[in-house]
Amino acid sequence: MAETNQRDFFQDLATLHGALLEDESLEAALDRVAAISLRTLPGCDGAGVSLVEREKVTTAAATDETVKAVDSEQYRTGEGPCLEAIRKGTPFIVESMTEDKRWPEFGPRAASNGILSSLSMPLLVQDRTLGALNLYSRKLSGFGDDDEKTATLIATQASVALANAHAFDRVRAAANQLEDGLKSSRTIGLAMGILVEREHCTEDEAFDMLRVISQNTNIKLRDVAQQLLGATKGQEKPA
Repeated sequence: MAETNQRDFFQDLATLHGALLEDESLEAALDRVAAISLRTLPGCDGAGVSLVEREKVTTAAATDETVKAVDSEQYRTGEGPCLEAIRKGTPFIVESMTEDKRWPEFGPRAASNGILSSLSMPLLVQDRTLGALNLYSRKLSGFGDDDEKTATLIATQASVALANAHAFDRVRAAANQLEDGLKSSRTIGLAMGILVEREHCTEDEAFDMLRVISQNTNIKLRDVAQQLLGATKGQEKPA
């Protein structure tokens, strides 16, 4: 990599890292990753990021339609360097799509789209492979060892974006669970208050009443409480 290109590359990485710290969306971050790959690697004519979601691989970012088409051929045939990088968690270089015998169906399909070689890098998050950075070239042997080293740095930033997204999802799920718990507690508390007033019992006795109904009817405690609130509201008469 020439000195000027190297300086620009590390500036790109710094910009990407800063954007990640500012909570840039996953989609925008992966678009940046693909664009940096295309701009930095001389042999790269197209770049994209594939992600595994619910055991299905999809293209989350792509620099052009050819990338999407070649990715789709891998998903359709169930073979190719992207899928192998995901399955095995290691990089895969294809020197010649037409001569590489590892993926006999995918290779010719990629070549028919004008792609003759490729480099696929796994995206690792806590020892789990959640996707791959796919680099495509219209030239034979478009990627070498130096390109793999550069691609490793780019893939690391893509992995950071994935890690941030997963962390956010966990926090959001926990917040939703907490909110649901608070709503349930409030509903149960209101129902207990009704029972305390109506049955002239203690709060513990009121809770036991709700719990017994829940067990006998196989209905969640919150739903039992909600039914009681609904029934009580229906019995209210206007003044």
